[in-house]
Amino acid sequence: MKITVASCAFKQATDIDVEKVDSVELDSLAKTCISRAIDALKAPTARYSEKDRFHMSRIFSDMKMTHHTIRFLLEKVEPSESVVSLVLARLQLEALYALCLMFEEACYVTRYLQDNWRKIYVAQLFRRVECAGIERYDEYERFSEVWVRALRDDCGITEEQQRTVDLEELGTALPLGMLAVPIEGFPTPGRIIGKIPRGGKRKMLMRLYPEYQHLSSFAHGLAEASLLRGMFDQHSGWPQIVTSGKKEETFHKLVVGPAFSTSYLGIVQSCTELTTLYPNDLELFAGVTAAWDYLTRGHLIGKAVWGLRTKDLLGAVV
Repeated sequence: MKITVASCAFKQATDIDVEKVDSVELDSLAKTCISRAIDALKAPTARYSEKDRFHMSRIFSDMKMTHHTIRFLLEKVEPSESVVSLVLARLQLEALYALCLMFEEACYVTRYLQDNWRKIYVAQLFRRVECAGIERYDEYERFSEVWVRALRDDCGITEEQQRTVDLEELGTALPLGMLAVPIEGFPTPGRIIGKIPRGGKRKMLMRLYPEYQHLSSFAHGLAEASLLRGMFDQHSGWPQIVTSGKKEETFHKLVVGPAFSTSYLGIVQSCTELTTLYPNDLELFAGVTAAWDYLTRGHLIGKAVWGLRTKDLLGAVV
């Protein structure tokens, strides 16, 4: 799906409040959202098994840990080194995309888990083939075998699926009478968009995709990542594009603000999407409603997400 400025830009009707935000308060609101999301997922809901709900709750827990790591990097390490926080902010958007798809159909939770198992199993096959002549590897292989088998059972991988991976990766023939059952890959954010029905949810993910692509630059080692690191590293040899007096302001605009706000937005919108599975959970609704106050007042991308999607989910209670 081709995503262009013309196809997904959101025209802002009003400006944002540019007053300094209380990041500690926002951290607390994000933490509350995640806690209530995890609590909500403990209750049964149509179409999702207890295992499905557990693994979705783990994604929320992971988002919480990622947010804490971003905060640590922004506060405790040198500016040039904390640019890596933008890589972690990308993870928060990836989690949002994944959860949005999982909330469509429970089969995508299974696909998410099984795709992960396949990658782990293929890595094991590589080690097994490459290290077959190394005696020291035998002990590690025994440990790895137990771990991969336990994970296989937890993910519901069948004998047919495992043997199909052996066929695909090693060329090992299937047992007589067995049919190949490939393990489907879990789609990347760009492919997830096309699997979401037309409407506000898809429009919201389309608008966030350019932000995701921008943050991907920092994960892929592209020029902007190097530029920012050089800009804030006095020993880098980069030309002094920004004067010393403006460096702190520039750092906040290009690194601190995007990393923190993207992480916060990813968490809050993920928890908001969960209300589609738990429409009667008042605690969850209250948590995300309070968290959206900053995003609707002080964050342009947050206002776009609100206008495209979230107001239809929370508008009745905001």
